[in-house]
Amino acid sequence: MNLIIKQSIFQRAIWLKWLGVVILLSLSIQPSHAGQPIPEVVYLHPTLLAYSKNNIENGNEDALKRLNDLVRIANRALKSGPYSVVNKTLLPPSGDKHDYMSLGPYWWPDLESPDGLPYIRKDGVINPEALDDSSDQQRKGRMCKDVRSLSLAYYFTGEEQYAKHAALLIRTWFLDPKTSMNPNLQYGQGIRGKNDGRGIGIIESFDYVYVVDAVGLLKPSIHWTARDDARMKAWFHSYLEWLRTHPYGIDESKAHNNHGTYYDIQVVCFALFTQQASVARRVINEVGRKRIQTHIMGDGSQPHELERTKSFHYSCMNLEGLFDLARIGGRLGVDLWKVQVDGKPALRSALDYLIPYANPANNWPYKEMKGVEPDLLLPLISQAYIKYRDNRYLDVLKFFDQSLASSREILVYPLPYSNRSLF
Repeated sequence: MNLIIKQSIFQRAIWLKWLGVVILLSLSIQPSHAGQPIPEVVYLHPTLLAYSKNNIENGNEDALKRLNDLVRIANRALKSGPYSVVNKTLLPPSGDKHDYMSLGPYWWPDLESPDGLPYIRKDGVINPEALDDSSDQQRKGRMCKDVRSLSLAYYFTGEEQYAKHAALLIRTWFLDPKTSMNPNLQYGQGIRGKNDGRGIGIIESFDYVYVVDAVGLLKPSIHWTARDDARMKAWFHSYLEWLRTHPYGIDESKAHNNHGTYYDIQVVCFALFTQQASVARRVINEVGRKRIQTHIMGDGSQPHELERTKSFHYSCMNLEGLFDLARIGGRLGVDLWKVQVDGKPALRSALDYLIPYANPANNWPYKEMKGVEPDLLLPLISQAYIKYRDNRYLDVLKFFDQSLASSREILVYPLPYSNRSLF
């Protein structure tokens, strides 16, 4: 997976890393936490959200501090956007600016070619052309980040100003006929001189899983209507159909690395959002064989990610996606945590392979262009503690900057969560 996509999807910031690990909602109705209503989300964990909201209402000092952090971010988001695909300066090959368009970030002009074409690949080295607003990738990332912050601020505070602006951002990007995105990613990560788009570009819509959860968080608001909800489900129904039937989607479903992992997450989450549980279940039933047992070796290494120029980054990211699928599998009756490679639970082995490198005294033995970023392990360590109740995972946190403990987005993933194991 490309670095620019990491920057967009996860924004290379701790709060999105924490948000990216929130657990998927169970299909069955779960009891509220201390009387808190259960939010209608499909990727975030409703019990953990209710747990944090209850702490806020009871005046828990740490929870209130984290809420203040979140509100500061949401207040900035109130002044941002709305965003639209029609605002790009490049024109997609279709001639329709409603079609999403982005450029492959690791592709550069060929200096030995008179016109620089076709572009050539420099793995891990970002071409600034892919970062500007001439195409849609960065704009989309800002929209998703703002929608996420605003919808969470609304859930935790009940203040309608956050819901109102989040609803505006969602309608502008997805629903308004003058500004909406067509439900396809045919022109994602195109390469100048080679192609107009690739299946690889589909990974750019991963952060739409946070948008569909925002829809659930906004449901109680006077600014989000039943018609809005129905139209969003129709949009994602069309997009999911494109993902599953277009040659680019089919290619991405066959990807042997993190691209395949994040394709599966999208299909499963969008299927659950659009009430197509059978589609989600079919994908989940294949994850053990198709992903886990081909991505992870007996020693816990992930060879498809280790071959990259940012091997630690991609190893953490792919494992985070596999953890996501394991949580989803639990709600669909498939226990992916127990899938084994060489007689050992593969997901736990993969985490234990990476954990020593939280300690800066241990040198990562593979190529990593920017150096090891231990904070990438945080969402994995948090989930492992909740799953296994092994205090050694908490002990690893001593290697991290203590300021991380006050990250505002821990509200959606409070640690340590002392109740029963949730997955």
